[in-house]
Amino acid sequence: MALDKKLLYSAIELMNKSHPKELHIQDLYHYIEKNFNFSFRQLSLHKQILGQIEPNWKHDLRNLLGIAKTNSTVINPSRNNWALPRRPKGLDFNPDICFDKMVKKASKIYSQDTKFECRRTNQTLFLVSYSDDKIVIKNSSLKQRNLLKSMVCSKINHLLNCGGRLPHGSLHKWGNIESAIVFLCDSIDYEGSEIIFLNSV
Repeated sequence: MALDKKLLYSAIELMNKSHPKELHIQDLYHYIEKNFNFSFRQLSLHKQILGQIEPNWKHDLRNLLGIAKTNSTVINPSRNNWALPRRPKGLDFNPDICFDKMVKKASKIYSQDTKFECRRTNQTLFLVSYSDDKIVIKNSSLKQRNLLKSMVCSKINHLLNCGGRLPHGSLHKWGNIESAIVFLCDSIDYEGSEIIFLNSV
């Protein structure tokens, strides 16, 4: 069954009222409970093997927010917090050009057999391969991770939509991928406990 986008529109309505403040998911739940006419299916309990038992509409809302985040309609700067984008004005950023530069840097690093470190786990990382649409890294335990062009561009766009600043762990949930993106993209760096887009701060 298709997701009811009116749930998302209701959440965005509250985000508009609160912009640029971030809202916890519980704030969105509370607002929607007071202002939405639910169907029987939306009010019935969501059946899943693991996790909390909750009404279908809450599960549906989180799925809709995830899609909206991918489409740059909303942002998720930290766990359970949502807001409207606050992209820096006047910033000219092309994700395709950015990834092309990352591939060129990967080529150089690969030829020099350069290793780098995962910021969160201190594991040693190195490049396995690269192409126009994918960079493959491996850690010291030989676990491979793919940096797909579409994913990397989406993550950097999200960083920009969050004002060019995110806490560690919010660019990507896997530390190896997050560290590789920061290492390969010259427009991104660490500043204290945050990841920043250099041209936006």
